[in-house]
Amino acid sequence: MTAGSDNFRQSSVQGVIRRILAEGVRVVIFEPACDEETFLGCAVIRDLESFKRLSDVIVANRASDDLSDVGDKVFTRDIFGLS
Repeated sequence: MTAGSDNFRQSSVQGVIRRILAEGVRVVIFEPACDEETFLGCAVIRDLESFKRLSDVIVANRASDDLSDVGDKVFTRDIFGLS
């Protein structure tokens, strides 16, 4: 997804979320554009600092400077820092 977009409701990330949930892992979603409190039964967090504090692992579609301080928690397919 593009940074700043709110199309996660139709995104393939839903499949990833469902697979993680099926393994019994608690999932929280960072999405500042979402007005809902939950999505797919997961808490939606709008504040990035709170999200980073709550997360043991962060699955990100793309590398982001906003996550550089928690790089050890970030898993992304964006190995070259390119979208």
